[in-house]
Amino acid sequence: MEFARIHLFLGEESSALDALDLAFNERSASLVYLNVDPFFAPLRSDPRFQSLLFRIGLSARK
Repeated sequence: MEFARIHLFLGEESSALDALDLAFNERSASLVYLNVDPFFAPLRSDPRFQSLLFRIGLSARK
């Protein structure tokens, strides 16, 4: 998940989402904070981010 933070800091949103997908595949426990971590606010409207939240179980599909 730290790689996602670095990519997001650099303005590389697509790479940040790729890193989050990798963290999901590796079952990173820190993903449970995605919904409340303000650092990831710029990604919240992205469909890939919303899909990730659903896969983690942090949101209901609309």
